Amino acid sequence: MNYEINEGKLGCLIEIYAEFLEENSNYIIDRNNNLEYFKSILEKIKKKELTDDDLKEIFSKKRLYSVPPFFKPAMRNKLLTKVIEQVEFFNKENQRLDENKINEISRSLEDNKSYFALTTELLCAFYPDQYCIKNNKVEDMIKKLNELGVLLVKEKNFYEDYDKLVEFERVILKNMENNVKLKNVYQQIIGRTNMNFYDVDAFLYWIIDDNYKEKNNPKILNEKIEKN
Repeated sequence: MNYEINEGKLGCLIEIYAEFLEENSNYIIDRNNNLEYFKSILEKIKKKELTDDDLKEIFSKKRLYSVPPFFKPAMRNKLLTKVIEQVEFFNKENQRLDENKINEISRSLEDNKSYFALTTELLCAFYPDQYCIKNNKVEDMIKKLNELGVLLVKEKNFYEDYDKLVEFERVILKNMENNVKLKNVYQQIIGRTNMNFYDVDAFLYWIIDDNYKEKNNPKILNEKIEKN
């Protein structure tokens, strides 16, 4: 195993997150609204009803954190089309895109650059039950979990391997799904209890979010975890 997770401490951290959501409901409402948006966009894509305005909004910072500046309209359409076509094809075969295939898609544009982070964010937004996000925040998330004693890393930088990161986040997801308090909060705020990798990203981003750094510094969180 590349790491060890202290599920007791993780459970306490999830409880603290649930309390945070009770006081800051917009945090999860905004995330949920974004998921609903991408769900509606996927339907438009399948019906071939996607417009240029849709493409512009999809590839905006409002919708996707990893969008690079000056990302050309033709590149938006090509990357989005490639992502959807490949996932739908592999789903029919009951398979999931692995890191090599995702990397191939991310480098399929005419400038030959890698858009791996953006590609994984598209995958997670459109298929949140199958794919997680791997961007420049993942390392900070892992370090914070380590500081909190939730995670013991045995293989340095294991998270750089996308498939290993998916399996790691799957463990986090299972713990979130099994947390009664978090499920109750989800039900009260957004009317659902099922969770996915997009929800895991929201949870992990919360622990490093600069907007809450005064409350989320390791000393304060560790004190709360010990109390729980």
